[in-house]
Amino acid sequence: MSQKRPNQKAKQGAGKRPSPATPLQRLATAPRQPGRTLMGTLRQIDEPVEYEGEMFEPAIVLFIDAHTGETRGVTVFDPEEEGSEDPYAIAEQVLVEGLLNPPEEPLGEFEHLLPEVGIPPKGAFVPGRIEVDDPALADRLRRDLVNLHITIQAQEELPLIDEAFDVLLETLGFDEAPFEWEIPDDLLPPLYDAAHAVEALAPWRMVASDTAIKVELGQLGPVDGIQALFVSVLGLQETAHGIAGYFSEKDLHAALSAGREIAELSDEDIDQALEMIQQMPGGDQMQTMPRELLRPMLREMAGEQAG
Repeated sequence: MSQKRPNQKAKQGAGKRPSPATPLQRLATAPRQPGRTLMGTLRQIDEPVEYEGEMFEPAIVLFIDAHTGETRGVTVFDPEEEGSEDPYAIAEQVLVEGLLNPPEEPLGEFEHLLPEVGIPPKGAFVPGRIEVDDPALADRLRRDLVNLHITIQAQEELPLIDEAFDVLLETLGFDEAPFEWEIPDDLLPPLYDAAHAVEALAPWRMVASDTAIKVELGQLGPVDGIQALFVSVLGLQETAHGIAGYFSEKDLHAALSAGREIAELSDEDIDQALEMIQQMPGGDQMQTMPRELLRPMLREMAGEQAG
């Protein structure tokens, strides 16, 4: 008597679970809202900052709802870190995850920047339009989101995303990296001797702070591409002694102009400026000083800088 063999194919297929849907597949089933637009950006910060205990030059992705100002996706990452070599892939992931799962507490309040059109339903949705300020990012999104039938355009200027990005930077609270100037050790003793000799001459008694002095440094400049500093001698009004250095003569004159404006500010405006200074790294040391003392100090320093 022959025994029937079990259906091996059926046995192998029994109980097999389907693969979980990808984020893009899940987004394809979300409600479509053709009247809604998202704006986004991918930007590189070209100077080191300290963020969450690490020092690096971050890249930032930000997507907001153009109608409500709500943050739909945001992330900060180190492009040099392993796994972050493709920033456009990271931006796409932030966008898709943001459309599926918007942040519970958006970073920044952007509603005042945008028209009042009402708050749409929360939750996942597929917008009718996405605008970004990077053509390469727009091309990537068009390619990968083609099945979602979203109009994706690159715009040279997106003022709303610019303002939202500035608010985001303030919210993130980046700390600037300490200034470092690599200089050969054998140059330090003559540099100190020269500084001592200049101090003994007291040039601030003869040179006004609005006189631009160019110092040629060649390859020993503080950063790449800067081979000269433009300096202003401080001390004519005996409120501060030293040298303020700038990377260009234009920057020096801009600082002089700002100093004149500060010197003419009202007490209320001075207080606002002091509050901003106190939020900067090291500014907390000024919080215990009375405003009545700080106001004239700031005015004097501004007047000193303005010459």
